[in-house]
Amino acid sequence: MGRPTAAPPTGGDATTLDHARVAALMASVTELPTLPAIATRVSSVARDPDSTVGDMAAVISQDQALTANLLRVVNSAYFGFIRRISSVFEAINLLGYNEVVKMAFTVAVIHELDYDSANRFDRNAFWTHAVCTANASQALAEQLHCAPRDDAFTAGLLHDMGKLILDQFFPDAFGEILALIREEGLTSCEAEMGRLGTTHAQIGEWVARSWLLPEAAIASIRHHHEPPEERCGLPNSADPIVDVVQFADLLCRAEGLGHSGDPARPELPEAPLANLGLDPNSLDLLRERLAEVAAEISAFF
Repeated sequence: MGRPTAAPPTGGDATTLDHARVAALMASVTELPTLPAIATRVSSVARDPDSTVGDMAAVISQDQALTANLLRVVNSAYFGFIRRISSVFEAINLLGYNEVVKMAFTVAVIHELDYDSANRFDRNAFWTHAVCTANASQALAEQLHCAPRDDAFTAGLLHDMGKLILDQFFPDAFGEILALIREEGLTSCEAEMGRLGTTHAQIGEWVARSWLLPEAAIASIRHHHEPPEERCGLPNSADPIVDVVQFADLLCRAEGLGHSGDPARPELPEAPLANLGLDPNSLDLLRERLAEVAAEISAFF
């Protein structure tokens, strides 16, 4: 792992100031996690309309650690296959191409962002929330035809990764932030801004840019706590995918599907529903699917 070069500011004065604060904070981090190369290759093949099951199986199988972890998940008690699955190709044929692509990308990212938490930060709850948000983002993007499914999944999975960076590299400050959330009822952004002058969303944007994620995913990570009228400064600040990821995050929090340091279950607000043109009654099938996804997450740990 190497230290990435901070990306230049892309917007006006406020964005420039935000970037300067994050860059000053992150200057002390010498070995920031990097997006695994295998995750990048999996995404590239998934985006290729001419790719085949064999192509994807070959790419995943080149990485022995990912293959072993993926097959461990596939052979877990949750999926309950009566015989052992011994190859990636077989896993794709049984579970489906898209399901294994999501699983492989998720396993690779979770492995890269693993560390010992001085705060005993609940990573199982964190990743349950992240994976459910990723699946909700993808489902909504497909339903509304407003964003590429893979970009929506990536943005949903990584929307809160700034919290992992804070916990890993600034454990004392993050411990105080968690205490403020727990004891004073502050939101995560309120507690982070008061303690550090920046937020996990801004730090997540900084890391996402160093990882060369798509601009739409970067904007979603940066703006997922902001109402539409406050989003500015990035090329994709007004992209519909931001609304999708924001709503997916809110839905998963309201449903109690994991959490990222704040286990409170807020009411699902009406404004994001209206922004997306969604009928609340249309969410029942998505809620059922997300409950299944949350149950699947146990196989990852």
